[in-house]
Amino acid sequence: MIWVSRFDGTGFVLNAELVAVVEGTPDTVVTLTNGDKFIVRESVEQVVDRVMDYHRLIHSGIGLTDRPGTESDPRASSAT
Repeated sequence: MIWVSRFDGTGFVLNAELVAVVEGTPDTVVTLTNGDKFIVRESVEQVVDRVMDYHRLIHSGIGLTDRPGTESDPRASSAT
């Protein structure tokens, strides 16, 4: 999932697994594999970078529960 913004400034989460096409028309239009389209504030480059970062994270073997600050992160537990 990646965060993007509508033109009114409200953010929403887009399923990066479903991104099929990102184009600048000149507004950035994200088309999903199911045909849904979203116009977002971010540039084409920003959306592509976020999708690529998402895929790198997923394919790196690091699960979301392994991220810093989560329960499975030993740094998250308080030392006694």
